[in-house]
Amino acid sequence: MYESFYRLRESPFALTPDPKYLYLADGHKEALASVAYGIQQRRGFVLIVGEVGTGKTTIIRHILKQFGDRLKLVYVFNARVTFEELLRVTLRELEIPCPPHAQRLEMIEVLNDFLLREAAAGRYVVMIVDEAQHLTASVLEEIRMLSNLETAQGKLLQIVLAGQPELGAKLAQPGLRQLRQRIALVAELKPLTFEEMVGYIDHRLKVAGYPGPALFTPPALRRIFRASQGLPRIINVICDKALILGYAAGARRIKRRIIAQAIEDQKVFVDSRRRVAREGRRAAPRRRGILAPLAAAAVVAAVAGPAAWYAAQRASDVAPAATVRTETPPRPAPAPAPRPESGTAVAMTDPRRAPAVETAAAFTPEPEARAVADEDLPSLPPLDLKSRETVEVDVAPGDTLNGLVLQRYGRADLTILDVVKRANPGLRNVDLIEVGRRLRLPPLGPAAMVVRGEDRGWAVHLATVASTSQPGFASLRARVERAGLKLHVVPVRLGEDGDSYRVLVGDFATREQAESYYRRFWAPTTASSR
Repeated sequence: MYESFYRLRESPFALTPDPKYLYLADGHKEALASVAYGIQQRRGFVLIVGEVGTGKTTIIRHILKQFGDRLKLVYVFNARVTFEELLRVTLRELEIPCPPHAQRLEMIEVLNDFLLREAAAGRYVVMIVDEAQHLTASVLEEIRMLSNLETAQGKLLQIVLAGQPELGAKLAQPGLRQLRQRIALVAELKPLTFEEMVGYIDHRLKVAGYPGPALFTPPALRRIFRASQGLPRIINVICDKALILGYAAGARRIKRRIIAQAIEDQKVFVDSRRRVAREGRRAAPRRRGILAPLAAAAVVAAVAGPAAWYAAQRASDVAPAATVRTETPPRPAPAPAPRPESGTAVAMTDPRRAPAVETAAAFTPEPEARAVADEDLPSLPPLDLKSRETVEVDVAPGDTLNGLVLQRYGRADLTILDVVKRANPGLRNVDLIEVGRRLRLPPLGPAAMVVRGEDRGWAVHLATVASTSQPGFASLRARVERAGLKLHVVPVRLGEDGDSYRVLVGDFATREQAESYYRRFWAPTTASSR
């Protein structure tokens, strides 16, 4: 419907698990390496755990494509089966002749003979059980018995259990401790961070052939993240509906109001998926409680061994986007303020200046630098850069400023976009950049975050935020005022979706004083994050 309007070869947000759309976030890389390593090294059991819609099936299909003809597969879609039914499905999928009324022992013997022949021929036989949380404890224990089919060189049957977090709770039962001990590799798929979601959407659009500038505006992306909570399946649903609505409205770019309408139209689906995710998190054990017994035997191999092996064996046919995974998903709307590092200051060009504040004598050290929790501030400062020089890039077809910023700094948010816009005076709209334009991407740090007003000394650019009513802003203001300074909020227009707000602190008599304050302000955050 909308494909030709947006110059797409196909729909980029279909719900089918097409491996060519695989986007490798950190958790997906770990799962990919774990499964590939477990099969190649004949380790026996591999466990993949993730919420509904995190990409477990897509990961599995991608792995199968990697092995090609060297692999014979048993894919169990319906896990609500008895062990005898599972054996019959296995023999049928492997095209192994067996009498219709064969008993369990006879079926296992026939399967063992087949597995020995395949191993001798250098092929792998893999059983993948999807939605494995539905397996009963008795069937899980009997599946463990299949892992006894082995040679001195390794397991004859590789078994991948993929399921929701409830699977971890089931495996924690005392009666399944022997199965837990057999699980060699564990991978957990988590929801995407905001930066990973931006990369995920860009990746799918490019695979589908989209040649233009950023299709979704930054406010639209933040709205998608809040509604989806980083779950790829919900992201797909919202984006697909938004493209339909955008096509109907003749909108060449998808703005926040279209996303809001798409979310409202899909409210039943989105709310049900989010409810399932929440219930899964409540029902699922914490890693320390349930997955820890598995991790004690498997996590080192699951993270370090498979990753190193997989990187050495082959490069994935899907190039991962440049993203950085944080410990907790960042808030979608807030804008981080940079951590200290040297750079070149750029004059602030916004004509609406903050009024002069108290004299430089009012600048006094903060009595005690406390650790700043994530909930206290609108955002955290970005990661340090090794490069201390401005990087210049020429905009190529298909580039977006979000994408270029993400590659350069490891994240894309309002603060960094504001800094980049100040460094490029001719850039009027961060949502639209011209092909062939040369952009300056400065290093982030105190020098870049200190600006000069008109005959009013120096000011510190702490952050750029979407709203002054967002959680933590009052705490930030109070912290500035405790130092005897005043905080000023200057509206700035970065793109097409209304004003953002530049948070300034000043007036300082010298640049050195301003840079010193910037370092002092973010130092507690920097120290607490190490």
